[in-house]
Amino acid sequence: MGVYLTQLRRWPEGRVPFVCEDEWALKRIEEFHRTLGKTIFFPRHSNKPDYVEIAVGDAHASSHIGMKGGKQLLSYKRNSYYSLFHEMGHCLGLGHEYFHPNWPHRETLLRGDSLHKLAFEQSFGNYSHFGDFDPYSIMSYSPGAMGIHGAGAYIEPQKLSAGDCALIKHLYPKALF
Repeated sequence: MGVYLTQLRRWPEGRVPFVCEDEWALKRIEEFHRTLGKTIFFPRHSNKPDYVEIAVGDAHASSHIGMKGGKQLLSYKRNSYYSLFHEMGHCLGLGHEYFHPNWPHRETLLRGDSLHKLAFEQSFGNYSHFGDFDPYSIMSYSPGAMGIHGAGAYIEPQKLSAGDCALIKHLYPKALF
């Protein structure tokens, strides 16, 4: 179902205060919640120090994994469901699905010499898994993006999978329905 940071610093009470000025992203955040069946990201209405600024990234998408404390940036690629939802997953503590011990390309990556092999090896011990490998996860990358070619067609997910939803609900059981 998914992979999460073992030493995860979770958002208190399953609530992620955020600021965002992009109407497109605000509508997608509502879609994220509808798919999840829970509301986790809430507009920041107070001066609480811990919050996320959600904004279009200049060069690439990124997010801290889990709560880092203070203001943290979640950047996404313009008009990309995958990019925004993937980074929201990171913000909640989800790791890349290829860290799952049952990822079908694990041995191929470990035998190779791609740049991703080092990141993959460094992930050992830092992530736990919940359930089976989820090929439909928003936290997946194509095998080609990992330097593994000839692994078949890959369609970039555009929404949370059932496994993503199950893992988020597992990590944030106090989030509002």
